[in-house]
Amino acid sequence: MKKILNHLLIVLVCCGLSTQTFAQNKKAPNFQEGTITYEIQVEGVPEVSQFINGTELTVLFKDQLSKMDIGIMGGLAKFQFISNVQDKLYTVLMDVPTFYEKTAVPIDLEHQMFKDLKEKQPNQAPIKKAEKPEIQYNKKKRKKIAKYRCYSAEMDMESGVGDRMVVYLTDKIRPAAQSEMQRQVGAMDGYPLGFEMLMGGAKITIMAKSVKKESLEKELFEVPANYSEKSLDEIKEELQEKFGLDGKDIGL
Repeated sequence: MKKILNHLLIVLVCCGLSTQTFAQNKKAPNFQEGTITYEIQVEGVPEVSQFINGTELTVLFKDQLSKMDIGIMGGLAKFQFISNVQDKLYTVLMDVPTFYEKTAVPIDLEHQMFKDLKEKQPNQAPIKKAEKPEIQYNKKKRKKIAKYRCYSAEMDMESGVGDRMVVYLTDKIRPAAQSEMQRQVGAMDGYPLGFEMLMGGAKITIMAKSVKKESLEKELFEVPANYSEKSLDEIKEELQEKFGLDGKDIGL
C-alpha cells in the first residue's frame, strides 16, 4: 500500500507541476479563458497504471488565474491545484474518501518547496542560482495533438520530479496566466499540449484531447466553503503517521 500510494502521489505532483510549469511569454496572450483537457497514461508501474491510465486532467485559465483538476480511480479521489501568482499563493485541494475528505492546503509561493525545485537531488552537484535546464528544440519532430500541430523539445528534469522530459509545443496557444513555476524553470517557446516523462522505471505520458475557449466563473478558482484548511506541515506529519511516507519522498 505504501509503495502504491507513494507512486500515485509522485505522479500527481509531476502532473500538477508539469502542466503549470511552462507558458509562452514572448507574444501577446490569445487564450484569456478556457480549458485544456489531457489524458494520462503510465507505463512500467502496473500497480499505478490500473488507477491512473485513462485519467483526464483538465487545466483551466481565467486571466491571471490557472487551475488543474484531476480525478483518479474513476473519479473517487479528486485533486485540484490552483495557482494565483498575483497573491503569490498555490493551493492544493484534495477530496479522497477516508484519507483527506475536502481538504485545502495553501502554500505560499515563497515556500522552501518551490525553492528546492531549482536544486538537484542530494547526491548531485547543486545548480547555480542562474542556471536553467537546457532545452533542445526539434521543430522537425512534429505531432498533431488536439488539432494543433506541435513540435518537440527535450530537457533534463533537474528539479527532482523526473529524469528526462519530452514536451510537445504549439505557438498557437498563449494563455494570459503564468505560474511561479514557469518563472523558476524558465519559459519555453510555446505552450505544451503533450508530455513524455521518464521517472525511474516509469514512463508518464500526458497528451491533450481538447482545447476550448470559453467563459469560466471566477468561483472555479476559489476554495469551496465546505473544504477545511490544513497546513503543508500538517499534511507531511499525517503522511508520516498514516503511511510512513516522508514529505521528501513526494517532493514536499
